[in-house]
Amino acid sequence: MSENAENAQRIRVLARGVKMAISVKDNMQQVSDMAYQTNQLINEISKQTEEEAESLKEINKGIDQISMVVQENSATAEESSASSQEIALQAQILKGMVDKFVV
Repeated sequence: MSENAENAQRIRVLARGVKMAISVKDNMQQVSDMAYQTNQLINEISKQTEEEAESLKEINKGIDQISMVVQENSATAEESSASSQEIALQAQILKGMVDKFVV
C-alpha cells in the first residue's frame, strides 16, 4: 500500500473512532440526564412519603382521641345506668313506705 493510501486508511479509522467517541459521549450525557431526572423523582417521592407519614400520624392522634372519648362515654353510660338502677330501687323502697300510710 502506498503511503497516501495508508494515511487515508488511518484517517478513516480515526474518523470512525471520533464518531464513536462522540456517540458514546452523547449516550453518556443521555444516561446522566436520565439519572438526574430519576434522582429528582426519587426525591419528590421521598418528600411525598414523609408528608403522608405526617398525615397518618395526625390521623392516628385523632383516632386515639376519639377512642378516649368513646371510652369515657362508655364509662359515663355505665355509671348512669348504675345510678338509674339505684334510684329505681330507692323509688320502690320509698313507694313501699308510702303505701304503708293509710289516708
